[in-house]
Amino acid sequence: MFGLLLSFWRGDGRLPDEPEAPADPQEQTPETAQPDDGGQTIVEYAIILVWLTLAFIGLIGMVGGGTQRIWATANSNLSRANVIAKGN
Repeated sequence: MFGLLLSFWRGDGRLPDEPEAPADPQEQTPETAQPDDGGQTIVEYAIILVWLTLAFIGLIGMVGGGTQRIWATANSNLSRANVIAKGN
């Protein structure tokens, strides 16, 4: 029993009660057809991408004010240094 489960877990075989899907798609019945999850996966990835984009936009909005103050201070300091350097 353990060997059978181990081989199934590694992908080497099927469980005994698992129906085998026919090779020809025309012969498939609802019981033997493999589900097509491709569209669902794409939708899930799209939703994750939208959430990440919204989180990134929110993060930029929160950090933006602090960054603007830092650049304004740096610009002011450089402008004063430039005035002092031209005066000497």
